[in-house]
Amino acid sequence: MTFIHQLSDPGTDPIFGLQTEFKEDKREGKINLIIGVYTDEDGKPPAIMKALKKAEEQLLQQESTKNYLGIAGDEEYLTLTAKIVFGDIEQEKIGKIQTVGGTSALSTGFEFLRKSGFSHVSVSDPTWANHHQILSDLEYKVVTYPHKKAMGDFSVFTDHLHSLPDTSVVLLQAKCHNPTGIDFTKEQWMIVSEICKKRRFFPFFDSAYAGFGHSLEEDGWAIQYFVKQGHDLIVAHSYSKSFAIYNERVGALFAVIQDKNSRGIVMRNLLRLVRVNYSNPPAHGSSSIKTVLKTPELYKLWVDELCEQRNRINAIRKRLADELTSIFDESVYLQTRDGSGFFCELPLTHDQINRLKREFGIYITDSGRISLPGLLSKHFQFVIDSLKKVTQT
Repeated sequence: MTFIHQLSDPGTDPIFGLQTEFKEDKREGKINLIIGVYTDEDGKPPAIMKALKKAEEQLLQQESTKNYLGIAGDEEYLTLTAKIVFGDIEQEKIGKIQTVGGTSALSTGFEFLRKSGFSHVSVSDPTWANHHQILSDLEYKVVTYPHKKAMGDFSVFTDHLHSLPDTSVVLLQAKCHNPTGIDFTKEQWMIVSEICKKRRFFPFFDSAYAGFGHSLEEDGWAIQYFVKQGHDLIVAHSYSKSFAIYNERVGALFAVIQDKNSRGIVMRNLLRLVRVNYSNPPAHGSSSIKTVLKTPELYKLWVDELCEQRNRINAIRKRLADELTSIFDESVYLQTRDGSGFFCELPLTHDQINRLKREFGIYITDSGRISLPGLLSKHFQFVIDSLKKVTQT
């Protein structure tokens, strides 16, 4: 077909492509530290959370229709989710749309801003790989700053912000930065807010790991602070991690618009983008989560499960950090120890990463990102010994 000759080959997705390579590896004992999914010590695919399973059992008995939800989705689900994201902030200023996971929230939000005239986006380097793919397809000009360096010297980030064109979009990860795990302090968030407001930047928050930092309440602090400071902003929220509901694709897009007259125009434009894309969101996942959020005993069970997962990941993080002192310099130890969420990132070269895969069957991403839940106790010492071999020879 002639049109094929006009297409360039984008290659495989950097995360799921590597996951496919792992699946095709026939070696016994191979170790998957690639994708951020929660696994218990048995290493099996992520189990359905108990609270979610009970909610699904209730739905099976009570559900009476498979009718459309409408373009914006389930209003009650959105109100309950907004409570998670924004705490006690009055929801009148918040436009709400249920999305097909966090990725469609990001895509829809950035497409809306592109059509609104924004052309520059500030992104941390490194960041989640799909951020760049979304922004590239929308033909944004992406400018980056070195995230790890900025955490040691915050002026690196503030100088970067001051260098941006007026009315730029600033992509911010609310908590549990992917891939580094290193987050801003509250004092640093306050400085970022002040600069963004003074320069009229548009903050765009990616909230994918609520509950895996400190708590559901604490992990929304930065978003809530920005709203209280009077920013217009967008939040892309995902439940994939916090409910281990990866394949149901349950997310939300929130647009905080301070001016009442502009709010309706913004929402109608966002809804039109949804309509021509996926039209209506799926209902099962959001209905299950809604049942948990509005049922006190299920909500408590969910929060307890989430706390248990967070504590396990933190224990893995601490153990890994202690072992890294004999492999890397102190900064790597501190960044790993003090980080939060699913990931840490090690300063490995491409050759070292390839050696881990080729010689030891240990799969991590090309950036050196390690998914901590996948670092099982039975594999731990082997991974440490392998890291030593590839870094010291």
